[in-house]
Amino acid sequence: MGEKYDENDKTASERKGFGAIISKIFDSKTNRSENENMDSPQMSGVNNCNDNNKTKRVFTKEEREAIEMEKETLRLLKIQKYNPNTCKEACHKNVDKLIERHMNWNRELAVFYYYDEIDFILSQMIDVFKSINTLVETDGPIIVCGDIHGQLVDLLRIFKKFGMPAKQKYIFLGDYVDRGNNSIEVINLLFLLKLKYKDKVHLLRGNHELQHINKVYGFYEELSERFDDECLGEDVYMRYNDIFRYLPLAGCIGGKILCMHGGMSDEIVTLDCIRNISRPLTSVTGIACDLLWADPDDTITDVTFNNNRGVSIKFGNNALDSFCSRLNLDLIIRGHQVCPIGFALFNNGKLITVFSASDYDEDMKNLAGVVYITKTSIIPISIKCPKIEKEKDPLIRKQQKIIKDNCFKQQNNT
Repeated sequence: MGEKYDENDKTASERKGFGAIISKIFDSKTNRSENENMDSPQMSGVNNCNDNNKTKRVFTKEEREAIEMEKETLRLLKIQKYNPNTCKEACHKNVDKLIERHMNWNRELAVFYYYDEIDFILSQMIDVFKSINTLVETDGPIIVCGDIHGQLVDLLRIFKKFGMPAKQKYIFLGDYVDRGNNSIEVINLLFLLKLKYKDKVHLLRGNHELQHINKVYGFYEELSERFDDECLGEDVYMRYNDIFRYLPLAGCIGGKILCMHGGMSDEIVTLDCIRNISRPLTSVTGIACDLLWADPDDTITDVTFNNNRGVSIKFGNNALDSFCSRLNLDLIIRGHQVCPIGFALFNNGKLITVFSASDYDEDMKNLAGVVYITKTSIIPISIKCPKIEKEKDPLIRKQQKIIKDNCFKQQNNT
């Protein structure tokens, strides 16, 4: 079955990615260069063939400062091998210092890296994920986060609101890269946190952790732009994808809440069907494909082919009820689709979609969301984004009431 990109995917020309920002910087330099030429005697209509008689443009102090700032920005963007004789910044092969660098990010264009630092991170991750089952099994309290898509500002906002993994457990449902401006920073920070807090940070695989997807939708381009050495950039890109092939596909919280990126699979008879999927997964079919790609659909009752995606299934209320009953589950939490208030309910709250990248859809102007799971409660939360939060407020309250009522019924039935 051929895989097709999901309906929310944008073409490279439409994507607001890192490459577009780099292009703007170079365009501004080109425009300034053209303006400098316009100031020369030849361009101003003076007939002078002697190059020595050209009038050289004198830049103002502000222009010189702007030029130097651009040069420094481009220098910091480029990832190069560390040379102690020529490099200004210190090179760290220390998890705590690298985490601190990301947490201190102040909306600059990018976090500074040496190749040696990225190599230090990547060299450890396959062994970390090899030691984890394809089904992560954990318990609450825990924060469930949906798609991040390279939006480092949203990831840091989540940690600021709910606390670092030293105090708070997290499970992320995939789609860390593509489309946003800081895919490298997002995935590196999550890898570093996984290294430091192995049992408190759980990373599942999303469909954008498939190589044929992230080759097209921004991650590959971002790495290509950041590395001066094209071969080095290509090698690092392949190493990230080698790690992605080892990521778990699902998580189970307290034995009752199943989490994945896409959705349910009607091929899953017991949770052992997930546990027994071997990795690395170089291509995804069957159960693995559904866990990454499937979607709920309230216009159908059972299961049908997912024509919108060109791959996997869509499932309705009856199919979800049967799935949860068969596996003795209370709730499904998944990502994969943008939601106006950061989360959305399906089948009276038996399934929650959560999406953690705010303002991802420029028309929808969506909020980011997470789901907070305690020992006794399921709390979907919209994360404050002042410019778009107010108009979404009634919908937030309505959906939270449905969840609260549903939890109350479940507790009374147990």
